[in-house]
Amino acid sequence: MRFASFLAGPDGIAYVRGEGPVGTFQAILKRDVQAGWRKVWGEGDGGSNSCAIGARHYAWALQLLRTYTATPDAIFPGIVARTGDLQRLAKTEPDVQCVGDLDGGPN
Repeated sequence: MRFASFLAGPDGIAYVRGEGPVGTFQAILKRDVQAGWRKVWGEGDGGSNSCAIGARHYAWALQLLRTYTATPDAIFPGIVARTGDLQRLAKTEPDVQCVGDLDGGPN
């Protein structure tokens, strides 16, 4: 399992990647003093979503990480390149299934 976090005062953000009985997963967790840690973004094995949906999901995560650090790849390795790849695919092949099960992220 991989875990990286960034704390800004009482609030923080973390990225976790691991493997469980149903496959691999990755998630972004957010901490606030009142609620503790909660998952705000995730992707796992299983079903799949289109490149267009994946591009929006990853762009949201990238923007969230940038509110904590100027170097999002330091928390979530490869997110900058993955977001760019999905955005390019969303323009050329928006309906192709590019990402797994998505959770959280943009509404």
